[in-house]
Amino acid sequence: DQLFKLQNDLKLKINSIQNFSKDLDDLLLLYNKKKNTLLGLANKLHEKRFSRAKNISSKIEDILKNLKLPHTKLVFEINKTEELGPDGNTDLNLLFSANSSIPPIAIHQAASGGELSRLMLALQKVISEKKKLPTILFDEIDTGVSGDVAYKLGKLLESMSKNVQLIAITHLPQVAAKANYHFKVTKKNSSNRVNTKVTCLSSEKRVEEVARLMSGEKISDSAIETAKDLIFSTL
Repeated sequence: DQLFKLQNDLKLKINSIQNFSKDLDDLLLLYNKKKNTLLGLANKLHEKRFSRAKNISSKIEDILKNLKLPHTKLVFEINKTEELGPDGNTDLNLLFSANSSIPPIAIHQAASGGELSRLMLALQKVISEKKKLPTILFDEIDTGVSGDVAYKLGKLLESMSKNVQLIAITHLPQVAAKANYHFKVTKKNSSNRVNTKVTCLSSEKRVEEVARLMSGEKISDSAIETAKDLIFSTL
């Protein structure tokens, strides 16, 4: 019985070897078919990216103008690659300049921290208008900005929140004042553990915490009045 089994196994191996070339040809045919399909999809995606890039950069530039970057130039440098990757066959570089007299260069070489924050917010606004996101979470998107820029950034966040749930972690009173709800996050060390507490603030506490952002632990009367003006003038 074992010899018959061995004989059958050897026959199967011989058939497999004899059919190897045909199997290889079939696999190569299938591979080329799938590769051509994938290349077709990648080429279509590349053309769409190329045709939409200027419109997207114009939208972002318009948003940045309202955020005190009036001379921003944003360019999507798009080139087709020979190799396919997870994102298709497009090599994309983002070029940036905040000054009209300076040509755009790679964004990591040109943008400051404050400029990057505003650019990221502008990108997110454009994306949120096209994709139905349930929630957007910004962790200190206002880094590197202050004064009137912070106020305008807060207004932009407020407008975005009309269409999507938006949560922003911030230390700027101009930004915090634009929110409909405020949550205070505190941490406390006890028994070698760090406990985090999140508290939903009442209307009165909202004013107090926004004032604290302006004046520190000792809250002045003028800070309270300014906080009220910031918060209730936006409602």
